[in-house]
Amino acid sequence: DGHLRFNGASANTFSGASFVDQGRLTLNKNASVRALGSVTVTNGAELVLNANEQIDNGGTLSIYAGGAFNMNNRNESVGGLNLGGNHVLDTGTGTLTLLGVLYAGSPYTTNFVSTRATIRGNLSLGGGTRILQESGCSIVLDCHVSDGAGVGGIHLLDGFLYLVQSNSFTGPVFVDGNCTISNNFA
Repeated sequence: DGHLRFNGASANTFSGASFVDQGRLTLNKNASVRALGSVTVTNGAELVLNANEQIDNGGTLSIYAGGAFNMNNRNESVGGLNLGGNHVLDTGTGTLTLLGVLYAGSPYTTNFVSTRATIRGNLSLGGGTRILQESGCSIVLDCHVSDGAGVGGIHLLDGFLYLVQSNSFTGPVFVDGNCTISNNFA
């Protein structure tokens, strides 16, 4: 239940995965200095950004339904993103850049209270076509989705995707399997 801070100008060279399963971990290295590789935030824990680009671009960010990721209006790029249902990731005025797969659902959803994983704010596709996949949990992009550097697109594998805001990505939208894409999730 404590508070740990990663500060400084030197990159953290630890190569394993990190787990935040209690309390709060605040990442406050100089902007674009690697604080963590892959990181998992479990129920009741919080990961906080106090500077831009703290997570390794090749790392995966996994947030369980009861975990919290506070971007503090910062920018962050991740290699992959796993979200639990009933989770709302809000970038504020910052931008989350997705460089790999976005996955929502089991095992990151522990109590099937909600079947939606939501991203609000700003999401960049990082200049590529990104796979979105869900398992018993709809993906709600209640955010502005942009291309990033290059042409970005979406490839939905089996499931439900809600594009709620006006978007500016110019790439294709592919659907495979039993998919539904909507701009209304009422």
